[in-house]
Amino acid sequence: MTAEAAQKTVNPNIAGATAWTEREIVFESATLSDVAEEFNRYNPRQLVIEDPQLYGFHISGVFSLTDPDSLINFLRQRPGVKVTETSREIRIERMTP
Repeated sequence: MTAEAAQKTVNPNIAGATAWTEREIVFESATLSDVAEEFNRYNPRQLVIEDPQLYGFHISGVFSLTDPDSLINFLRQRPGVKVTETSREIRIERMTP
């Protein structure tokens, strides 16, 4: 084992790692693509990112796993982001002027 492999995380995010036990999901400057992947693990309605330019959009926050509206409302408040809901998915795209 190298010294690099044995190095511990200086400030582990215990709250983020255990948030699922409280039915929450925590993101700290996570990309929208990572947020969608994690969100989609827990929800029947899937987040679909329509515009690849939004993949790298960063998000920080604590959201409910049992109430997807908490994340949807957050996304709706982001400038330049459009959210469209259907019965099967939540489509995220750039807002056109």
